Amino acid sequence: MAERRDDLTLMELLARRDAAALDALYLRHSSLVFALCLRILRSHAEAEEVLQEVFWELWRSSGRYAAERGSARVYLVQLARSRSLDRLRLRRRREALLADAGGPALVASELGGDARLPNALAAAVSGEEKLQVQAALCELSESERQAVTLSFFDGLSHAEIAAQLGQPLGTVKTRIRRALLRLRTLLAARSGGAR
Repeated sequence: MAERRDDLTLMELLARRDAAALDALYLRHSSLVFALCLRILRSHAEAEEVLQEVFWELWRSSGRYAAERGSARVYLVQLARSRSLDRLRLRRRREALLADAGGPALVASELGGDARLPNALAAAVSGEEKLQVQAALCELSESERQAVTLSFFDGLSHAEIAAQLGQPLGTVKTRIRRALLRLRTLLAARSGGAR
């Protein structure tokens, strides 16, 4: 009960923008939040990123916390779970989009990306295939090309792309999906349906 009361005090201080309160909450709860993120994401790097996102969100929107709905610990666990599941869904969607487009290495080679991407298959793509891909990319609109590049080579999430481009999230998601599907269709047509 004392910890709950201390957390409540810290949350009240945090709502008044007290950085020391955020530090205290981080020291008290970061290991629990990180463990939960790691369990869901199974990636140390992603779990660290989500841990930072959770405490950044706590700082930015500390006024959203309502003590009557649960302790600060429960609130942080809910945030961590939600953000981890969002990240997991994003990863799965990205993997599905990449698979639809022929895999990460093919997309990398098609867009002129780094051949060291997963599976390193980009290095195996022939010069003729690269020319076909470049021609297909030229048929995409500039906005589609830009969204795909930001997503797959700059590693931005759809939300980050939307913020950077100043466009609605749904528009960005639709644009990326449409671009990848169109690339697949164009490449299949160029290779005589062999893909």
